[in-house]
Amino acid sequence: MMGETVESWYSGLGSVIATDVSYANSATRNVEEFRSNAVGSVEWKRVQGSVIDPEHDYSYRMGSGRLEKLISRYPANPPQGWLPDTTYNTFDGAGSVRYSGRREYLWNGGGSSLATERAASASFYGADRKLMVQQSYSDSLNNFGISQRGRGAYQEYWYD
Repeated sequence: MMGETVESWYSGLGSVIATDVSYANSATRNVEEFRSNAVGSVEWKRVQGSVIDPEHDYSYRMGSGRLEKLISRYPANPPQGWLPDTTYNTFDGAGSVRYSGRREYLWNGGGSSLATERAASASFYGADRKLMVQQSYSDSLNNFGISQRGRGAYQEYWYD
């Protein structure tokens, strides 16, 4: 029988500062640590035991607190060809997300890249700031750089 125990620790403001997940009958654990800024937004995260992406930095837009970028820090002993996982958002003048993207690298146990997962979207708004059109695309690149499973969507939104 497999069981799981989760412990969480919180700051005085109520934001999570650490979680520890352990599994019954196993030495496997997953410990995550978080550091937050004065308003409670995560600025840094570390996953203990992860060789590939042990630490991540978060950056926010000044004045609005909107998440602009999440990027992996360079690990001490990265696998050959290591690149940082990255998430980004850009905003229009009204503060709505205009472009968003994510790049994630998947690794095998031997330390080489298996694939790169990519996703991106563009959002277009009307004069009333309501979402009118969203175009999105995602795909996966194998370790030879060949695109696989590419798919996209174009969505229009109409309001009464």
